[in-house]
Amino acid sequence: MRTRCSDLRPPGHRHPDDAWHSRRHTRRNTHTTVLAVGTGLARWEPQAFSIADIGATAFQLDLKTAASPAMLEVAFVFLFVSLFDNIGTLVGVTKVAGLIDDHNEIPRITAF
Repeated sequence: MRTRCSDLRPPGHRHPDDAWHSRRHTRRNTHTTVLAVGTGLARWEPQAFSIADIGATAFQLDLKTAASPAMLEVAFVFLFVSLFDNIGTLVGVTKVAGLIDDHNEIPRITAF
C-alpha cells in the first residue's frame, strides 16, 4: 500500500499544495461532466421533488431474499471487512500519534 505524505502529517496541518490538488480534481470532474453532456452520454433534466416519487423504492425490500443463506454470507463478509478496517485504523492512528508504549500496548485501554 502506498503511503501519501498527507497521511504522515499531524492532525490539522495543511500543506500549501492541498488546495491545488483539490482544485485539480474539481477541474477534472468538471471536464468529464462537460464531455459527457456534450457527447450525449449524460442528460440533465431538472425537475421538482415529489414525495410520491419515493414510493417506487420505499418498503420494497424482499425480506425472504435478504434472509437467505447467500445474503448472510455477504453480511459476514462486510462485518469482517469493517472489523479489520477499523482495527487497522486504530493501530495506525495510535502508532502515528505515539500512543503505543514499549510493550506494543495501548496504555489506558482495558478489556472489559
